[in-house]
Amino acid sequence: MSLVDDIHKAQEAGYIWQKGIHVAIGIPNRDDIKSECCGTAEMMAWHLGRQGYNFSVFNIEGAAVDENRNIIFKMAQDKKVDYLFFLDSDTECKEIGNVIGKMIDHKKDVVMGITYLSNYPHRPNIFKTQPNGKVIPWEDEIPEELFKVDSAGNGFQLISKKVLDAFTPAVIEEIGNPFSLIYDGLNIRLREDLAFCWRLRELDLELWADPSIPIVHHKKYPITKMFYETSRKHNESVLKYRV
Repeated sequence: MSLVDDIHKAQEAGYIWQKGIHVAIGIPNRDDIKSECCGTAEMMAWHLGRQGYNFSVFNIEGAAVDENRNIIFKMAQDKKVDYLFFLDSDTECKEIGNVIGKMIDHKKDVVMGITYLSNYPHRPNIFKTQPNGKVIPWEDEIPEELFKVDSAGNGFQLISKKVLDAFTPAVIEEIGNPFSLIYDGLNIRLREDLAFCWRLRELDLELWADPSIPIVHHKKYPITKMFYETSRKHNESVLKYRV
């Protein structure tokens, strides 16, 4: 029996007081879920249960990532959850404790933890949006406190009920499903995560990043904030001494 099964049984027996807040953990997964992700999902569910939250786990396999996220989003809407938490299948959280509860306490429309890209220089998966709508990489230092961002990846992200409720059939008819790709002719203009962020802005909803959450992005090797900080310092030193 898993930790999650233990928590569900304790909740059903009335040993754990219920907050009345329902959190869905959604794990989009083609066929490559990492054991570290499974461990993170189980521990997060365990801490939610211990703190009195109701929770569900949605693990959709095999679909394209944009379709996968849209399916999970619709499942969360249909189940009328209070929050939807996305955890990518290659993502691990190193913080012990009720991380989702901490993200809920921020009381924001969408809150994310910062993951770092696999390709050098391992930039954070957050972006700036220029006035012309073009999305450019984040090149700056990461603030130490919660901060607002224009666009970001969805690998470790908490979505509030306000956002879930905002995507009504009429809104979807006008601007599309939350994570559907946005095309420019036959070319993809915005992939599913950036398309979601564009739709958030269209609906006057905000995306915030919590840099205090230690996240590992498992690709060919585990990628953390340290990789980005090291590459930035290396690039600065090269530029400094370049003639």
